[in-house]
Amino acid sequence: MAKRHIGHNLGIEELRPLIIGGGGRERAIAIQLLAPANNKIPMEGVRMVPGNGKATELIENVAIGYDLPGGVDPLLDYIHQTGINLVITGSENDLVEPNSLADRLRNEGIYTVGASSAAARFEGSKIFARENMQAWGVQIPWFEIFRANDYQANAAAALKFAREKFKKDKVNGLVIKADGLCGGKGVYVCKDYDEFARVLIEEMPKHDSSSINFLVEEMLVGKEVSVTVAVANKDQYIIMPYTADHKPVGEGDTGPNGGGMGAITVTLPMAERNYIKNKIVDPQIKGAAKMGSPLNGSILYVGLMLTDDGRICVLEDNLRFGDPEAQVALPRISSDFGALMLGVAAKNLTNVTYSTNSTHWGVVDVCADNYPGDTSHVKGHVLQGVDEAAKQAEMLVSGCKFEGGIWKINGTRFMNYRGSGKSAEEAVKCPTQAARTLVEANPGKCFARYDIGKDRDVSNFVLNQGFK
Repeated sequence: MAKRHIGHNLGIEELRPLIIGGGGRERAIAIQLLAPANNKIPMEGVRMVPGNGKATELIENVAIGYDLPGGVDPLLDYIHQTGINLVITGSENDLVEPNSLADRLRNEGIYTVGASSAAARFEGSKIFARENMQAWGVQIPWFEIFRANDYQANAAAALKFAREKFKKDKVNGLVIKADGLCGGKGVYVCKDYDEFARVLIEEMPKHDSSSINFLVEEMLVGKEVSVTVAVANKDQYIIMPYTADHKPVGEGDTGPNGGGMGAITVTLPMAERNYIKNKIVDPQIKGAAKMGSPLNGSILYVGLMLTDDGRICVLEDNLRFGDPEAQVALPRISSDFGALMLGVAAKNLTNVTYSTNSTHWGVVDVCADNYPGDTSHVKGHVLQGVDEAAKQAEMLVSGCKFEGGIWKINGTRFMNYRGSGKSAEEAVKCPTQAARTLVEANPGKCFARYDIGKDRDVSNFVLNQGFK
């Protein structure tokens, strides 16, 4: 007799999932839902709204428009008409709303993976997140808040603060973080006062209302890793594989930060993983529940810095899968990913099994020219070399249109190439080659980093006992 799975508990004999989004992250989620596993819940295929690139036999793109907070009826009608029984939200913009998409779907009785609007404040406001982490005793960089609700007043105060820090305290750098959502572009690392002033004058105003209020933080030096947590409720959650992102757009971690130029899976020592679970993840999940903003039914992404002086500090919280981190974390899961997502959506992980494999994974992003700046000049460019690059590594379309047999750029980080191996170096070898092939076939239209995975090993990191 087959072992019972969570679908039996919920009266679901066949999983019919819908993913909201169309990036490389969402494509990776779709592929993982379809991946073979023991005792897998039967599945007919995966639908994506709106999706992107080519549809396949098992992954269907569905062109349904919706607007928050009010215009979601066409999406709801489609879900009910097609018998969708699991929805996984992708973008932060669908969550950080007074009446979020996840809230609307749950009110319709639809099993949904996605934070409530109350919980999404931990991503939607960096000030809100920092103040609560501080109250819960979570290790974070020191910070100063500027929230006069007047950008000019905040900027003047911040310039005075920074002048003192650079001149008197001799800090090596400061980080400016816009309070609100900026599409992954609201964080600026400033190595000196002149750069700090330039960012406040030239860059921050581009984000409009999202950057009226902001934080200034300690600049941490070390290695950045991230952990993704599947949260059913405050007592049931699963920490998924660790990853290392590469946010600066230039090789050697130079240039401005973007949303992520590539990622690899990484392994931390057990003692440090236990510290992260007990001192960083658990306090946040239980703290959010206690304050009335539970993370139930959501994905918690925690960006961490393993500092050179032995601290493990939280850089940021997101309430959804990371991009491109999901592209490498998910294929390390060997158990039924669909069952895990259904358990999260049902807020109950009873009868959900979880296991991982030891394979290393790497992903390299190809970005539109001038990213993270304005890329409109290359939108619609007909891509050459797509088929040749796809022979070299697995292709995850993240921002392209496929029309009339041709591929066109339709986003910023528009193509991901993924690979695996026995080491991080081996995992990124083929994706790097594929990215290079595409870039060289489209000179002046796109670029990639060819050093993804370099200097990201954290297997020997040791937490300084003085910071526990």
